Amino acid sequence: MSSSDQWYKTDYPYRGTAYIVNNENFSTSSGLPQRVGAKSDSESLKASLEHLDFSVTLKHDLTAGQIQQLIKDEARADHSQDDCFLLAILTHGGQDCVYGTDGQPIQIEAISEPFKPLKSLVGKPKIFIFQACLAEKIDLVEADGPTPGPSPSSNLPKVKLPVEADFLYAYSTLPDHAAQASKQYGSTYICELARLLKDQGRQVSFTYLLTNVNRMVIIDNQKSPSSNQPQVPSYHSTLTKKLRFPVKDDESMEMNEVSLLEWYPLALKRGMAIIVNNETFVNLSKRTGTNLDRDALKKSLEKLNFSVTVLDDLTADLILEVLENAAQADHTNSECFVFAILTHGDDDDTVYGSDDVKVKITDIWKPFRSSPSLRFKPKIFIFQACRGKDFMDTVESDGPGDLPEPVEEGGEPPVTRVPDASDFLFAFSTLRKYYSIRHNTKGAWYIQELAKVLASDGETMNFTDLLAKVNLMMVKNHKFRAEKKLYGEGRLQVGVFMSTLTRNIKFPPKRNGNP
Repeated sequence: MSSSDQWYKTDYPYRGTAYIVNNENFSTSSGLPQRVGAKSDSESLKASLEHLDFSVTLKHDLTAGQIQQLIKDEARADHSQDDCFLLAILTHGGQDCVYGTDGQPIQIEAISEPFKPLKSLVGKPKIFIFQACLAEKIDLVEADGPTPGPSPSSNLPKVKLPVEADFLYAYSTLPDHAAQASKQYGSTYICELARLLKDQGRQVSFTYLLTNVNRMVIIDNQKSPSSNQPQVPSYHSTLTKKLRFPVKDDESMEMNEVSLLEWYPLALKRGMAIIVNNETFVNLSKRTGTNLDRDALKKSLEKLNFSVTVLDDLTADLILEVLENAAQADHTNSECFVFAILTHGDDDDTVYGSDDVKVKITDIWKPFRSSPSLRFKPKIFIFQACRGKDFMDTVESDGPGDLPEPVEEGGEPPVTRVPDASDFLFAFSTLRKYYSIRHNTKGAWYIQELAKVLASDGETMNFTDLLAKVNLMMVKNHKFRAEKKLYGEGRLQVGVFMSTLTRNIKFPPKRNGNP
């Protein structure tokens, strides 16, 4: 894979359209408070995006219907001359939704759905940024959500780092969709992940690598006999720095002061990696070919200096026991932790033990939130499992230039159809169930830091690495201080992004800029 193949094209005539919807004033009937300080967020973000050559349109105080109409109009527009598309919504939010000024909710899924069949954006990044709480109940803070009531202090222990920070979840497929595997060759996802870990794991950031995995899975599926059943992986990240796996004790990999800010630090040991490989079940079908995945992944992780433990055919209870023990282990001298599970899965965010008993994905990572020796260190979870029974639709592009092409020589035609869910990136100011903090006069933590980092690094830094830096800046620069009796001593926040991008992206200067 050449270097240029790993990046989205940015040589179209225009960077693209960027819309910022900034809802500050809400109707009395909505019961939602004014978002004081929101104006400074929209202005900062607008200035940073214009600096990166986006054609920015700022919309103030839109109802749910007006937001939906804006989305419909843009999903019908011609973006064939643009590098990408960006939509930022700054408003109050709830469980998987954002609110119009009339208090009516819009499901986040419904915001991106109209862009999936849009031919002029096929193979191009579609970026969605949400500055909003993703919780139905918010503590008594200045937050982007409905006005809350007081909470007992016992539920709010003191924290020095958001417990959700520094996690990465890599999924072989999206929710409600199936993951493909071959009895002869194993799963496409693990095969490509193992190969790219071996080839690129020492040189590039991990999110950069996972983006390349997304791309190669699509290419491989295009060439397979079942290409009418496309698949695209995704990953979710709350990392606060870039992550890679250089050779241990190699002085040539030492970093300067600037690099130390951007990359997770090295340690004496790479860290523990656990692979749970479930092939045989009680009543569920046998996962023939999974041992090939297990062996390939183990070999690649060992090459990157991980201490790998493989566990075959674990019941649900044993999976949870292994995780609990790993979370309680001493990782003081380790750089990070990896857990990979290769098994059956379902559409309710669960995976199966070998006894056909479900394990919630949230229960897999929950023990590591309170692991002291892994604080500030990346915790990586890899899921090779179905997340439903549906296969993705495909969409044709206006031309092959925007899409991944086959890597083998021999005159194969370029790919002209891709999964309609590929090439999306969703950046959220906070995680589901958590408030998103906004200062009355200084604006929202997330948008203010995003604007700064876009302005300073948007032209040169890979966008997923840039979002990790935004998380780091929020942790370093902000702490919500409130009355101890109600909130604890200090509250922190970390953003999360979900990506199905198939190439990496940055925004180098345009020669002529946008008109």
